[in-house]
Amino acid sequence: MKIIHVVHDFIPNIGGIQIAVFEIARRQAEYHEVEVYTGHPNNQYAKKEVIENITVFRFPSYAPNNSYHISIPLYKALKNIKGDVLHIHSFSTATSFSTYLALRGGRNGFKKIIFTPSFIEVATTPFRTFLHRIYDPVQKRLFFWSDEVICWSEYEKSLLQQKFKVPPFKMHVIPLGLNELEFRECPPSERIYDFEILYAGRLEEHKNVQYVIYSLPKLIEKYPQKKIHFTVIGDGPYRKELERIIVKTGMKEYVSLNGFAPSRQELIKSYKRADVFVTLSSTESFGMTIIEALAAGRPVIISDAPPIKHVVEGNGFVISDFNQLSEKLEYIMTNKIKVNFDVEPYTWDTIERKTTKLYL
Repeated sequence: MKIIHVVHDFIPNIGGIQIAVFEIARRQAEYHEVEVYTGHPNNQYAKKEVIENITVFRFPSYAPNNSYHISIPLYKALKNIKGDVLHIHSFSTATSFSTYLALRGGRNGFKKIIFTPSFIEVATTPFRTFLHRIYDPVQKRLFFWSDEVICWSEYEKSLLQQKFKVPPFKMHVIPLGLNELEFRECPPSERIYDFEILYAGRLEEHKNVQYVIYSLPKLIEKYPQKKIHFTVIGDGPYRKELERIIVKTGMKEYVSLNGFAPSRQELIKSYKRADVFVTLSSTESFGMTIIEALAAGRPVIISDAPPIKHVVEGNGFVISDFNQLSEKLEYIMTNKIKVNFDVEPYTWDTIERKTTKLYL
């Protein structure tokens, strides 16, 4: 069958959605004809290319601060696409609604239309919060137009039912995945610190990275003989505020804001080198970095907000109060926690099989 994925951005640009579409599409391309229609915000890639048997079509798009992803050329191209299955990705970009507008008069022969919203309830700026008040009531038509809706977690499914009244019968929970081989084959990097805390992801205020910084002075004061360090991998609009907090708390030599990892392998090395992974986000549609840290054999500390808290049982801590963080970090520093995590339900092979089954 012919499968068409529509997504706001695509590899080699890196992000959770881009990786998910690529990993699923390249496995589907072993047995089916697969195309990806995507935006092209920086015009640095070919307009048409083949990546691992996936035919990729890129169109100029407007994406300030990697947001909105508005593309009139993509909208025009979508009017003429034809295939058996159409899979649309991401609720919070204009690309998805453009697809609906382009095809709402007819389905262009598509037997199945799938929507993966990757929905996050919290907007990152007041302006985006305002836009959502206008955008959400319009965009929600995608849920009812689509034949099937794929949620990354039970939490996201529940949220969509409450907020948009999406019919339960068309909703399916299929998590994000990872490449187990990457973690098995990536060599561990040399340790630098006695106790290294790691965060990886976007730097947004609701990610609550600042509370890890606030927890450090107490730990450092109690264990002056240990080299304790907090490594932050990622970037985003909250970086400048984090820099201010680091200076204010006197933690400049104990915190590194490293930006995004230069490669996937370097990110995995960082997971393996760390002693604990911490993510305290107040809202997530899934929480892929938690799964990756556990796959690397590292205990995790998370807030009680992420929707996959069950995987942390016995492998770290779920905290409801950020004042508990220093205590839990100290426990992991002074006690050995053996991570016992079944990675099989989260492999991309498993995810692709479940996804493609919905197409039939």
